[in-house]
Amino acid sequence: AEDIVFTVFPAEQRETDGSVRAYPQEFPSARWSIASTRDFDLDRPVRFSGVVSGEEVTPYAGNGGLPTLEVPVAGHVEVVSDEGEVLFTAVTDAATGAFEVQVQPGAWEARVVPDDATLAPDWAPLVAVPSSVRLDFALEPEQAIYGQILSEGEPKPGARVFATDLQGRTSGTATADDDGNYQLRVPSGTWEVATSGVENERDPLIRAEPVVVTSQLGAAVDLEYSDDDPSLVAISVEAADGSAVGGLPVRFDARSLEGFGAVELTVEALVANDGEAIVFLLPGVYDVTLAPPDGGLAGWAVEGLLIREGGALETVVLEPLPGLSGVVVDSGGAAVGGARVTCDEIGFAGRSWSAFTDGAGIWTLAVAPHVSCAAYPPGSRPDLAIVREELDLEVTTMWASQLPKGTPLSGTVTLDGDPEPFAVVEVRDASGLVIGLGLSDAEGNYALTLPPG
Repeated sequence: AEDIVFTVFPAEQRETDGSVRAYPQEFPSARWSIASTRDFDLDRPVRFSGVVSGEEVTPYAGNGGLPTLEVPVAGHVEVVSDEGEVLFTAVTDAATGAFEVQVQPGAWEARVVPDDATLAPDWAPLVAVPSSVRLDFALEPEQAIYGQILSEGEPKPGARVFATDLQGRTSGTATADDDGNYQLRVPSGTWEVATSGVENERDPLIRAEPVVVTSQLGAAVDLEYSDDDPSLVAISVEAADGSAVGGLPVRFDARSLEGFGAVELTVEALVANDGEAIVFLLPGVYDVTLAPPDGGLAGWAVEGLLIREGGALETVVLEPLPGLSGVVVDSGGAAVGGARVTCDEIGFAGRSWSAFTDGAGIWTLAVAPHVSCAAYPPGSRPDLAIVREELDLEVTTMWASQLPKGTPLSGTVTLDGDPEPFAVVEVRDASGLVIGLGLSDAEGNYALTLPPG
């Protein structure tokens, strides 16, 4: 019971004027033990606002920037969870520095990322309690990280440069000048400098070793691209009958690139209707994925493909999706008609398929070779619970599922104490899988059944 998490989705998240009415809200089961009733009261969002200001500085002045007057700061404000997930984002008004965003009540961290990289980012704890909270930020130049971005020993003007600290906070993004020079401003701490170059999908993202920046001394960090030029690589895609397959994306994710250390690079292209695609790739090792198209064809992927020069890859043949069928019965072995069966792809493109059982409890689907399937009881059988199983279609193409009698759970969903009709109550286990699903009625009452145990 302690590992169960309830998520309640309001029927309408926004008011007619576009403002947020209520966000989906989680209720961890650590607050309760399993019982026959659970009531949920949703909170209204909190209005979080403020002003971001900063000091103008003279760029590229080493570690001795010259502060001038205080000015509004253009940039964005992030509201971040303890796990580092960005939950809400607001853009500041460039003329005033003001921002406003509606956030979920709770304890978060607010982070400011300025557009001007010569101003340091800032952050502060944010306790969002009804109904509004204000937090102003005054950014300072702080310490400098500066250096040069090179390519083949020559300056690389226009390269984008930023830094990230150990908690995932980022600086503003600087642009290298005509001499390849850049400057970032950050608070004291350990920072990792990275550049994404100039051309998307051609310049990889490269990172330097982390550096310690102190209040007495900034840090000089240079980054250099290798002298390899990208090569033209062609790929052809067809179905098992030899017909061309187009309209699907092909993706190349670099594992390593010759002449570089740690890198990040993703190159994508769309396969044309004639089944052909052309990309430009730097020499290196790639994982290649063809996202599955519509029409019942399986996807394709290969790991660790070495590409050293241009040319045509072997023709990719997409096979038909294998068939999976099954029957859904209750705990007494009687067929369950109207049950919904969903199968989610594991380890590839995350596709999902669903079907309803007929009067004999039978269903059939064309799915990926490795799936996680779940059978949901129909509304006419509230006594039954969800059942789920992972299936490998190389082992079996038949799933006989028996819906168990479970633990009934009911309650009321309210918003600020008023009944919330047509809210969805979702229950997930420790691994994040849905084990219960209910819908509140016009009075806010819901009922669902959880699996045994």
